Amino acid sequence: MILNPSMINAVVVNAADGASAEKANDKVDITLNLIYTNSDSEHPKIETISVKKGQTSISVDDLNKALNNRYKVDTTVNNKPFTIDTSKKEVTEKILVTVVPSPSGKEEKRTIKVQFKVGDNILPKTDEIKDVPSDITQIEKSKINAPEGYKLAGDQTFDIKNGIVEVNVVPALKIPITVNYTNKENAKDKIKSRIIPDVYENASSVNPKLVEIPKGYSIVPNQDFSIIDGKIAVTLTPNKKPGHSSSTDATTYTNKIQFIDQATNKEIGSMKVSGLNGSKHKLVIPEGYVLAKNESSEVKVDKSQKAYHVQVIKKGAVTTPAKPTITAHKTTFRTNKTTQLFNIEGKAVRNRALMANTSWAVDKQMTLNGTTYYRVATNEWAKVSDGAEDTYIAMEVFSKTITTSGNTPKRLYTSNGELIGNRALAPNTPWFSDNSLTKNGQTLYRVATNEWVRAEDLV
Repeated sequence: MILNPSMINAVVVNAADGASAEKANDKVDITLNLIYTNSDSEHPKIETISVKKGQTSISVDDLNKALNNRYKVDTTVNNKPFTIDTSKKEVTEKILVTVVPSPSGKEEKRTIKVQFKVGDNILPKTDEIKDVPSDITQIEKSKINAPEGYKLAGDQTFDIKNGIVEVNVVPALKIPITVNYTNKENAKDKIKSRIIPDVYENASSVNPKLVEIPKGYSIVPNQDFSIIDGKIAVTLTPNKKPGHSSSTDATTYTNKIQFIDQATNKEIGSMKVSGLNGSKHKLVIPEGYVLAKNESSEVKVDKSQKAYHVQVIKKGAVTTPAKPTITAHKTTFRTNKTTQLFNIEGKAVRNRALMANTSWAVDKQMTLNGTTYYRVATNEWAKVSDGAEDTYIAMEVFSKTITTSGNTPKRLYTSNGELIGNRALAPNTPWFSDNSLTKNGQTLYRVATNEWVRAEDLV
């Protein structure tokens, strides 16, 4: 439907200043001021078309062709040729047009490239503005974001030319930003502000990595650190105090405390402590005993431990710390249960243990108070009684075929004797083997890189 001109809230756009460069073959560019009569667009449209030199008017049909059928002259308002002002190189009348819909019936949109310049130098950093209506000839300033370290230079218009907007920028200054903190759990808590010294003056927010976290607090997640009047507001939450669970784990764990007589290395009593992971508990020392030197009167519940060893001595006993006997001893130690670790004084290492059925390289052996230990780390020793020494009696290299026996699949093992849970050999099948080893009294044959079958499972 074509509207009556009296219904149009027209916006007049002045002709472009200066003359456009004349084209070859006797053509000259002229400016058209288009005003829509059937579009919701708030922007009038300035179009440039080419006409012959000396041409003083243009017909409606020729004008429609020059507009490539994207617009159509509203002939209810003007059906006569339009006058061309040769001095200003423009059509003097305002041209009321209707917008011709795209074949899809949807408004045509495009992506505009934003190119930044410092003086005559083009910066490598570019930007894009998507979904710009095809009839828009200028980009709003609010949609232009200068690259980091720069700001927009003075007053300028952002005209679209061949799908590109050129934007003049200048280096931005760096200024200090004040960080104000608030305790989420106690608004009256006064936390000293901090300063971030070098933030670009046109930055809208601060990189979270630059925000210092006061000791004893954590930053509440999902904050944007927006800069308002040279300041940012940061919300904190206090860290949990020692003895309290610092997570949402509400599980109750139980640890067994075993009291070991330092003189005899025997257990003389025990107790259990239960609570949240990390909770503290006082020890109840067996009657007639006191804690050995350097032992703590408190323990923390540790969800990764099942038991603690605490050394004690008889009251009134004069104790001379036993001297360990340490010798070089290279071997492999294999645990048969979750294994407590000890330091060189025979005291339990409370936050470390070895998993059951795992092998560990050993370089030294220690005897202390009648107990033998293997060293598995710099100052971590395991009791020999908590596992067994891996021993290789013989290893033979050859090349032959072996055959599995029986009517059931034959399990496979690693060279350390660990069962491979998802692999087995079919019964009564031949396999190539290039190696055998005898370990802890058992002979194994290799059938793959680290897959071994027991000799007792072969014919």
